[in-house]
Amino acid sequence: SLQASKASIVRRHEILRTCYSSDHSGLIPTFKQLILPPMSPAELVPFFPCNEPFEKVKSFLTSHCSKRPLDLLDGTPPVRFAIASISPQDYLFAVLFHHIVYDGYAFESLGRELHNLYSAALKRIQSQTQATCDSALASEMLSKIGSQLENDEEMEGRLPHLEIQYADYAVWQQRWLEESAEATRQLEFWKDTLMGEDGRLPVLTIPSDKGRSGNVVVDGHKGGAVEVKIGSEEVRKLRVLGQECGGSTLFGVMLGLWTILLSRLNGNDICCCDEDEEKEGGGREEGKERRKEEGRRKREPRGEEEKSDVIVGVPFHGRTKREVEGLVGYFVKVLPVRNRVKMNERLGDVLKRVRDNYLACIANSDIPTPSIANVLRRASDPSVGSFFQAMFSLDSVIPTLPIPGISAQLLSPQSESALVDLSLEFVEDKDNLRGKLVYNSGLFDPASVAQYARAFETLVKQATQPGSLDLPLKHLTMVSTEMKLLLDQWAGEASSRSFTRSLSVPLLHHIVQRTCTSSPDLIALVYGRSSSSSHKW
Repeated sequence: SLQASKASIVRRHEILRTCYSSDHSGLIPTFKQLILPPMSPAELVPFFPCNEPFEKVKSFLTSHCSKRPLDLLDGTPPVRFAIASISPQDYLFAVLFHHIVYDGYAFESLGRELHNLYSAALKRIQSQTQATCDSALASEMLSKIGSQLENDEEMEGRLPHLEIQYADYAVWQQRWLEESAEATRQLEFWKDTLMGEDGRLPVLTIPSDKGRSGNVVVDGHKGGAVEVKIGSEEVRKLRVLGQECGGSTLFGVMLGLWTILLSRLNGNDICCCDEDEEKEGGGREEGKERRKEEGRRKREPRGEEEKSDVIVGVPFHGRTKREVEGLVGYFVKVLPVRNRVKMNERLGDVLKRVRDNYLACIANSDIPTPSIANVLRRASDPSVGSFFQAMFSLDSVIPTLPIPGISAQLLSPQSESALVDLSLEFVEDKDNLRGKLVYNSGLFDPASVAQYARAFETLVKQATQPGSLDLPLKHLTMVSTEMKLLLDQWAGEASSRSFTRSLSVPLLHHIVQRTCTSSPDLIALVYGRSSSSSHKW
């Protein structure tokens, strides 16, 4: 049944049986595209009777699918299938797609097709084999029926008719880009929005642990992930916040908060002062305020408020035409949403502007991302490799379709790949949000990214407090209660003295202080050939 269902899906979608070849015999290489006929023999799904523990079989199957790259220029089809057994009743079915023929939004439609085809094939097989009790005869009948089903075009008649194929869409898009006045207008929108009056793209400079070297682009595929926790009560409050903020969705509010955090990370101190800190006095506080003011003057352009310019890449499904809704293919576009954030702005105003800018990007989303990149390439920093360094996504959980006699569960590979420096990704499951902050391990250590993740969680808690929409951004602290307590302790503030005394382990700076007091003549500092004892300080 599975083999017949797979064969029907490949027949139905031309892009899954499209092969490519290259000819380098001439001065200019030529490339050819070949769409195999619908009734071409289907490659059998390899079966591995492993009967091993789940994780071991999953690792083996992932390795089998990925060890041979899908090299499209040697005539390899852009999809590969495999199945392995865990036990007589449990199996893992793996599908590997080349990224040019598939995006995540196609999974749900593919799942529906597999559900309908598998159910029909299973019903036919059961109806034709239930009359016999001879296992050898039943096996022979299964093989014969399966072969018939694989070549049965009537199987696809149970599915909605596809009006076009992906190749038709590609031809239309190319003509539209070359001939349409609307394409020219949209391209101008992106140039004006992203480049601005200065003709340069802003680069997000998030404090990293390893940094970039020269013009070498950090490997964007090696990554890790840190969990981000947003509770159901906070999700409810975020929805209410969106309604109070002009009817924004949960997606719009979360995108706005992520933009705010990035604006604070972009050359600004994440531990921004709050109102209580501003009211405190004393010589120590005056010195802290003076240092803050000096840092603020260095960061601010002359005559302007403190602000940050941030571009966030947001995946958009791109299936805006009715004809392409059920097609398999790569339609996703990453919309670069640019926002200029000022620290004295109200939270509500920033959230509204982020939402409006995102909606404007959607209204101009017919332009494919590579076309935008080609226009902006000369204005990009070659050391970062992309015209945005951060992404955001919020997707709905993919439903599991019921298949008669089968309990199916969607499994994803555990390895992470980082397309950009930082990517905040959430999956919405009813009233819950499951999130992770994916990072480029060539730039960041896990501990630093964990701090950024906790900062976002703290920002969400602050944003969902009553009256938060009227708060200026500079009054939003993004430091968790535990971290703020630790920072206050190290700063020697009176509010933390009782906490300091309660620690059973002495702090490092207290140990140094006691040693210098009890033994002032001991050597405390050595620099080159010079040395000094503490009493000389």
